[in-house]
Order: sequence, then C-alpha cells, then structure tokens
Amino acid sequence: MMFQVFARPNSMTGSRLGIVISKRMVAHAVARNYCRRLMREVFRAEEKRLPGMDIVARPRTMIGRENAAAARAELGELMRLAYRRCAQIAPSSVVPRSHS
Repeated sequence: MMFQVFARPNSMTGSRLGIVISKRMVAHAVARNYCRRLMREVFRAEEKRLPGMDIVARPRTMIGRENAAAARAELGELMRLAYRRCAQIAPSSVVPRSHS
C-alpha cells in the first residue's frame, strides 16, 4: 500500500482534504510538492462522490512519476472505501471540536 487514509464524516455538505507528508518519507521538496499535487488531483476527481467527509491522507512510500498512475488508482480506491465505511456514522454523532 502506498497511502494511509483516515476519514471522518463532517456536518458540512462539502468534503475537505488534509495532506501529511514527512521529510523522512519524501526528502526532497520537489518530490513532496509533486506528491501533494497528485493527492489534490485525485481528491478533486473523487470529491463529488465523497460528500460530507474530512479526509487525511499520507504517503507510506515515495511517490514519483514512475508509479503515479498506480498511486492515483490506489488513493482513489482508498478514499471511496473510507467513504463507504464512514457512511454508516451519522454526522450528528461526531462531537465538534472547540477552537480555543
């Protein structure tokens, strides 16, 4: 698996994406930026199918141009799987965080 995806329903109609990429996993800034762009691209393509979700994704391996197609396919599938698993949880059962 190239990615780890966390998801949670939110009380909004739209979805949000959080991206976590450590320097240990992807050492060069250019490669980190490429990975971020790839992840945002997949999220935008899947966003209509993921209403009311907060998604946090992080790469588990180096993502480069040579494995970008496989990474796109896997990330899209993981986002859809996370949505199916979280669809059972009602947004009203999620406790809102206070911003202090």
